[in-house]
Amino acid sequence: MSPNKLQKTARFGALAIAAVWLAVAGVLVRAGHLVLNDASVTVGLSGLRSELALLGQAFLKHFDVDIRRDEMFIRQRR
Repeated sequence: MSPNKLQKTARFGALAIAAVWLAVAGVLVRAGHLVLNDASVTVGLSGLRSELALLGQAFLKHFDVDIRRDEMFIRQRR
């Protein structure tokens, strides 16, 4: 495997997600109104519907996240 390619299996309760993925830098990521022009992302995760994605620390560290009871607010940092 290349240095930026990883393989792992994760279990979340009864759901098992197996993946071979590739880390890619310098990617435009848009999640609703949130945009990050130069993100590092990991691609190749299987087990999720195609319109879903996991937003990790590489993306979320650029935003302020506020969780109150059953609401979550995400604001881009200035």
